[in-house]
Amino acid sequence: MRSWPKFETELKDLFIIIVVLGFCFSFRWSGSETLSSWLFNFLIATLLVAISVGFHELVHTLVAEKMSAKVKMQVWSSGILIAILSTILSNGLIVFAAPFAVAVYPSHFIRFGHGGKNFHLGPYERAKIALAGPLANIGLAIIAKMLVPLLGSYAILLMKINVMLAIFNLFPFFTILPGLATQQFGELTRKRVEIPYVEGEFIFFGSRLLWVFSFAFIIVLGLGLFYLSIFFSLILALMTAICLFFVWYSTFESK
Repeated sequence: MRSWPKFETELKDLFIIIVVLGFCFSFRWSGSETLSSWLFNFLIATLLVAISVGFHELVHTLVAEKMSAKVKMQVWSSGILIAILSTILSNGLIVFAAPFAVAVYPSHFIRFGHGGKNFHLGPYERAKIALAGPLANIGLAIIAKMLVPLLGSYAILLMKINVMLAIFNLFPFFTILPGLATQQFGELTRKRVEIPYVEGEFIFFGSRLLWVFSFAFIIVLGLGLFYLSIFFSLILALMTAICLFFVWYSTFESK
């Protein structure tokens, strides 16, 4: 059972993430340029972000529980700054929607598998847990696409939120910016064996082939939803992912 202070900290981090992303996604939303209009847009965007981030974390948790694991999300302060700057500099066109890091760790250090042997939570299991979140978001994006004729700009905004959450959470940012990881999480990593990576790192280091397939599939599907039908977006995404999978395998993995 969680202690209340720890749970309170997680709620505070979740609140910060939702409010910041709510601001970012309401930055360019259509409407008259008045304070009341902006506040309304901000509240709607924040509600849609809360649904999207909440579903993202729920699916993480459900998949993790099946593997006797836990997932903890926390604010990445540099990511918050990047999210706000990317929104302002791009005038709301691009929102860095991954201002949080995750830790995946076992509920119990050892559990028994179906064959009765000791089973450790390995890199591939962590990769599957991490991938569950972006897949949940791309699923919500597809549902939002279906709702566009009914809900109009609200559904388009929901689709944008989930596409950007799915895509940006697949980038292995701490690999590109290792200094930030050390600076932000140095104290935490000394206290805990598990290093809190962004989700893309768990997938990349757990299985590079899984990462390249899922990254290609999600980015092509996500962008395709804005311009193509769901069916053609899925076909194009699947074909692209399969091609890049074999290119990556023949170039980097087969030797």
